[in-house]
Amino acid sequence: MFDFGGLFGISKRDISKDIKEYDPNVQNDCDKQFLSEVTEWMSSVIEKIDDDGVYALAVSYQLGGDENGEWGADFSFAYNTEQYFEHMKSNPEAQWNFCNWKEHYIGGLDGAAVKRWLSGNGLNFDEDEDTIEDLAYDILVLAVMELHKSNVIKNHFGKELPVIIHGMEYYDKTAVMSVKANGAGLLDKGFFDLCCCNAPESK
Repeated sequence: MFDFGGLFGISKRDISKDIKEYDPNVQNDCDKQFLSEVTEWMSSVIEKIDDDGVYALAVSYQLGGDENGEWGADFSFAYNTEQYFEHMKSNPEAQWNFCNWKEHYIGGLDGAAVKRWLSGNGLNFDEDEDTIEDLAYDILVLAVMELHKSNVIKNHFGKELPVIIHGMEYYDKTAVMSVKANGAGLLDKGFFDLCCCNAPESK
């Protein structure tokens, strides 16, 4: 598998301790309500996927702007299939980077739900960008954990699949969040190479 860390001279990190110490949680009733809405949204998107050979899913949080130039929180979903990956194998990022996937955007979360969540927490992007990002990632991790716990993914696809949790780029935090949400066993060395970190032991 292509080693991005070796290519750019970047030492790959050991993230085992980070995974152990990362404890995603929701702070209040507003967060709990938003977590419920995010989980329901992800479940509904998954149930509409009718492609064969799906091997990986991804959900992202990104800071974006609307048509009026106002900042907003964009939550979106993606997936790839084995068949599509076969046509992209010459690209070393194709297997795990959503930018190279068959479906890299299949519907975002309702913006009204996002606005209710931010308003309920008294958060705005001018002052609380980092706090919003941290909370958003925690909620996505917890939502993916719930999807696995309730067998939504397994029941629809016939097996467990990883849901990568990411932002604009893949880096060690991407791997930490994704392992916390899915376990290490559903992600291979190529994914961890892309995130410039070592694969943790599967448990």
